[in-house]
Amino acid sequence: MAGKYSTESLSLHNVESALSKDTRVKLAGLDVDGTCILRGKLVSKKKFLSVVKDGFGFCSVVFGWDMHDLTYFRELKISNKDNGYKDLIAKIDLASYRRIPWEDNIPFFLVSFYDPDTNKAVCACPRSLLRTALAKVHAAGYGALAGVEYEFFTFRAPKDGSIQTLHLSSSTTAAFLQNNAVSALPHLTQGMFGYSLTDPIHNQDWFYSIFDTCEKFKCNVEGWHTESGPGVFEAALEYGEIAEMADRASLFKWVVKAMGSKHGITPCFMAKPKQGLPGNSGHMHCSLVDKSGKNLFYRGEKDANPPFKDVEYVSDLGRSFLAGLLDGLPDVMPILAPTVNSYKRLVENFWAPVTVSWGLEHRAASIRLVAPPTSPPKGTRFEIRVCGADANPALVLAAILALGWRGVEQKLELKLPPLSKGADVGSAEDKGERLPKSLRESTARFMAKDSVARQVFGDDFVEHFGGTREHELRLWDEAVTDWETSVAMLDPLDFITERGGDPKKVIESQKRRYASVELVDEVINLWQDAYKTRYKATQVGAEINSAKQDASELLQKKVELEKEKKRIEDEATGKEQLRDKKCKTIGNYVHESVRVSDNEDDNETVKTWAPDGVKVEKRDCLSHHEVMTRAEVYDGERGTKLVGHRGYFLRRWGVLLNQALINYSLHFLYSRGYDPIQPPFFMKAEYMAKTAQLEQFDEELYKVVEDKDAEDKYLIATSEQPLSSMFADEWIAPADLPIKFAGYSSCFRKEAGAHGRDAWGIYRVHQFEKIEQFLFTKPEDSWEALENMRAIAEDFYQSLKLPYRVVVIVSGALNNAAAKKYDLEAWFPYQGEYKELVSCSNCTDYQTRELEIRYGQKKGLIDSRKTYCHALNGTLCATERTLCCIVENYQTDEGIRIPDALKPYMPPGTPDVIPYTKELPKDTAGQKTKREKLSATPSTASTPAPATPSNVAPRVPAPDAEAVAGKLANAKLNEAQVDEAKVEGNEDESRNKAFQKCGTPTVPLAYTRYDAPSPGNSSHAPILFMHGLFGSQRNNRTMSKLLARDLNRAVYTLDLRNHGDSPHHPEHTPDDGAYSGLVPVDNAPVDAALLSSFATYVNGMKEVVDGPTAPVQRQKDADSILSKYESNAAIRQFLLTNLVKADDGNGSGGKFKWRIPLATLAKALPGLGDFPFRDPAAVRYRGPTLVVRGTKSPYVSDESLPVIGTFFPSFELVDIDCGHWVISEKPEEFRAAVVDWVRRRVDRDK
Repeated sequence: MAGKYSTESLSLHNVESALSKDTRVKLAGLDVDGTCILRGKLVSKKKFLSVVKDGFGFCSVVFGWDMHDLTYFRELKISNKDNGYKDLIAKIDLASYRRIPWEDNIPFFLVSFYDPDTNKAVCACPRSLLRTALAKVHAAGYGALAGVEYEFFTFRAPKDGSIQTLHLSSSTTAAFLQNNAVSALPHLTQGMFGYSLTDPIHNQDWFYSIFDTCEKFKCNVEGWHTESGPGVFEAALEYGEIAEMADRASLFKWVVKAMGSKHGITPCFMAKPKQGLPGNSGHMHCSLVDKSGKNLFYRGEKDANPPFKDVEYVSDLGRSFLAGLLDGLPDVMPILAPTVNSYKRLVENFWAPVTVSWGLEHRAASIRLVAPPTSPPKGTRFEIRVCGADANPALVLAAILALGWRGVEQKLELKLPPLSKGADVGSAEDKGERLPKSLRESTARFMAKDSVARQVFGDDFVEHFGGTREHELRLWDEAVTDWETSVAMLDPLDFITERGGDPKKVIESQKRRYASVELVDEVINLWQDAYKTRYKATQVGAEINSAKQDASELLQKKVELEKEKKRIEDEATGKEQLRDKKCKTIGNYVHESVRVSDNEDDNETVKTWAPDGVKVEKRDCLSHHEVMTRAEVYDGERGTKLVGHRGYFLRRWGVLLNQALINYSLHFLYSRGYDPIQPPFFMKAEYMAKTAQLEQFDEELYKVVEDKDAEDKYLIATSEQPLSSMFADEWIAPADLPIKFAGYSSCFRKEAGAHGRDAWGIYRVHQFEKIEQFLFTKPEDSWEALENMRAIAEDFYQSLKLPYRVVVIVSGALNNAAAKKYDLEAWFPYQGEYKELVSCSNCTDYQTRELEIRYGQKKGLIDSRKTYCHALNGTLCATERTLCCIVENYQTDEGIRIPDALKPYMPPGTPDVIPYTKELPKDTAGQKTKREKLSATPSTASTPAPATPSNVAPRVPAPDAEAVAGKLANAKLNEAQVDEAKVEGNEDESRNKAFQKCGTPTVPLAYTRYDAPSPGNSSHAPILFMHGLFGSQRNNRTMSKLLARDLNRAVYTLDLRNHGDSPHHPEHTPDDGAYSGLVPVDNAPVDAALLSSFATYVNGMKEVVDGPTAPVQRQKDADSILSKYESNAAIRQFLLTNLVKADDGNGSGGKFKWRIPLATLAKALPGLGDFPFRDPAAVRYRGPTLVVRGTKSPYVSDESLPVIGTFFPSFELVDIDCGHWVISEKPEEFRAAVVDWVRRRVDRDK
């Protein structure tokens, strides 16, 4: 026998003598579940010798379950209930003989699997699949060589004290991961240091044991070094015969895991273990040789006329082999990238190829050609760089060999040009097809009827392996990821008394927030319930494991036990999901110093400041947007034209002032020890979800739209979002705290919750620049840091000499993340009020817990609790908003004075006063007195006299009405069609019946514009969409959403249908038409004054007037109505005079039927004095409004618009009258007409 570790070649003749001193033998084969799992057993030498010739029975279940022994959802041909999970024949490969150095040199053999009925290799056996492909190459008189390079992460097994579990005493990594995220595992080494000579020294026993053990185990390593990444290593196995290389690659992983176990080190061959770091590749090299060993890919002499220069030294056979690889690569991706996780490695910019590409010595391409002139001729080969370290090497090499040989057999031509050295995959030069982006996409292509995989491997293998990948996808679809169940931003254990928590503290904080306290009990109950359910699943799992010890028991019990375990696990998962969903809605602990109230009027003012000699009072001056308009520092009209509502251009001195603010802010913070940083302007949804609240996705954040398979991303609304996520899943050394960032970024906000507020100028816009204070601190330092941030903000605005006050936001108005928040509000003299410029918040560990940003651990009596950094954020300067405050405070009769603090940051020669260069538009400047009245506060303003009907322009058809109608419908409705569908006595119904019969939508019947004597830009007008009596509420709201998107304006919808018992629509319930207030569409912002005004108006109108077009008239008791107006003789007399007495239809005959024409009401209003439902707040509302009505409504019709115009003189009212059938049945066509008309008429007539 050979030496202690070396082995000799064995045959049936000498195997017994080779094992003469042994008593046992270990046998193993490769399963097919993608990632190369060795399945085997220990047998006695006697048993081994009895089966060495003909093989032995091995349960086929190894091809019927996944790596976790979970039976595939779809039963596959090889192993299933129908064939009783029959035994396969495991044939021993004597050529694979080696001894296991770390197990007392026990003999070891690999096996291949055969069908007992046909004695043919099982289609899914990885070793057999490779040998089948190799047989074709051998038949041509050639051989194949291969090499493998594996990258893998290493983690240090945690010590006992760091295991967060009640029931596990082991210090194994598996025990640790029971209650900890993978990200919590400490890396073996830190930093990104590839090819380091010093890092291995820290773990040199393990490092050298890998190299030495591989040599003893006949899987020799020729290169072994650190790779770029914390704890990442790479091994290059010795180049050799391809089948032997597949075996050695599989066994190499076993060696690494075994040596890791001995040294407390956990290796990880997962394709992408850590987000933000490069993944683990499993590069495969391949070449063909003749019987003498000569490389067949080398040409011998340089080709004078190659198809591409890169292959001038590559033989024709080599070129066809490469063409075959390129042609079939996308169709075998499930073999090269077998898991869901594999595709997270294959992303741009991480040294991972994403297209079908190749190039000479090009490490970014899918296939790297290694050839002269950069390499010696005998080394000519192809390196396939797509493969991950998680792939099964036998399957990968089988795929490479089969695809390449197909190219040789079919003499495929190389047509795809190579990538040049400077070009990257996905660049304009890359002409290759995009590889599948997901396991789902690649599996579908792999299993397609015309797949190249079926051509080279046959249907049986494709169906079986494809079925295993479908199983993986189903598990992924059903899995609940950590991202989905991002649980409470409070410590979940704070809810559990047994785990050291204090639920009473959580309840008290919820009370202070005026939030639900019942949620806390619900979370606690769900935690306990889910814990017990999960433990039941563990018990069933133990039964399954015991059943595995006996094959017969396994067959009888395993299926039932697996189903029971799955049912219990699903139940536990459902409870955990519900628990976590509820948990995440609970806010941070409110600081004890915060005033308890849910009314922001109770915000506590802690400081006011003004420069010496400056009086904080309302002034007779221009507003900030008027100052900017006169100085031509911004252009809102053209900005709105390009981007819609709140769009703007900064111009001339506006740009320079804005840049001066940016530079001054950065220098201001830098001089106080802050680190300037400019973050990316968009983020992955995964991280945005961990730092933004749920409602922000609807009301604030813009989604970045890419192709359907791209990962969702969002534009940032503040640099706080990327800065808070910057150190996600990382540990920060205590010595490195505090980290103080001066974050500078553009910010993007929908401002969906702010329409009607600050609509003028650039105070509240969708895009702006902001300099942010952002800090990470130790928990014990965060409250002092908050006060310092506030002080710095105060110093900044004092340096600008802007009057301000500082308030503490009340508990009920805090966002979930903030434990305490200061607002700094600066004085705006035109408006006579303080307005927010700065918010400073201490979020404690609420965000960092979600983002796993830790810096240490604290020990508890029961659990080892992770300690998280505290995060604080505070605006220093939102430059456009601060600019508004500056120009309003620094305006003069000649222009805008430049603050002294900004002068060093302005260009040389800048004047002290930026001069006015234009006058305000007449309709703005001429209304100055009017504006001041309208903007007065309720305590000081007198209610202006109501506008009379003479202030309202008469109804005039738009001159282009017919053109719009023509756009809406190509066909016109003729009289015959109307007559044919005529409904006696109902002209409107006749028209609608005809429209439905002919399939032709109605056209707008008339357009009316009521010019309001009000300031404002009609292109900023919100749209108020009034529902009619008959229209479907669902379709009306659909219509409203279409208008909101197409016109880029806020849309409010008001359902005025009050006749739920309509005979035309019996499906309407009596409550269906109940007035529920003004409803914002698609999260349109809501102005409180607007809501109040319309609610008062409509409810009053419903009480006093019933329109003449309502199909069912409500009956009112005259005495009960008139009694409300006894103190107002004018109103009472008006009602009595205009009421029409009518029978109610059932013979009672004694009630008034309210049929006061709205036109009559409009004429009478000026003489009625303080009509009860005229809301004084309405006349102060400045936002011009477009009213689009559907069918004739009692309260919104051609007669009612003058009434609205009288009540709301500042509105711009546009009536588009249209048959209800269009709105209900043809919203797209109606939308087109409205959009066309509004854009051309309203926006043009500003």
